[in-house]
Amino acid sequence: MKLDLDAIKERLEETSFKEAYVKGDAWKGYEVKDENNGMVLAEVSCGTDAEFFANARKDVTTLLAEVERLDHERKQYLERYVCLLEGIGKGEALNILHKALEQKEGSDD
Repeated sequence: MKLDLDAIKERLEETSFKEAYVKGDAWKGYEVKDENNGMVLAEVSCGTDAEFFANARKDVTTLLAEVERLDHERKQYLERYVCLLEGIGKGEALNILHKALEQKEGSDD
C-alpha cells in the first residue's frame, strides 16, 4: 500500500480546526470542541474515543513528520549503498550495509 502523503497533508490543512479539547463525562457523554471557538466537532459516549478525536490532528502531524524523517534517512542509506556498490561490488556492499543497520538497530534500545 502506497501512502499519498500529499493528500493526507492537504486533508489535514483543510480541517476546520487546529486544536481541540474534550468536555463531558461518562453520564452525559463527551463533546470534542474546537479550542479556538468552542464549536462542537463531535459527540461521543466514550471518553477514550473523544480523546482520540481531540488529539488526531496533532498525532497525524507528528506521524507525518516521522514518516518524512524516516524517508529521508532511507534515501541517505540508499545513496550510501549505491556509492558502496560502485566502489566495491554488490556482495561486499550488502555486508557493510547489513552491519551498519544492525549497529543502528542496536543503538536504538
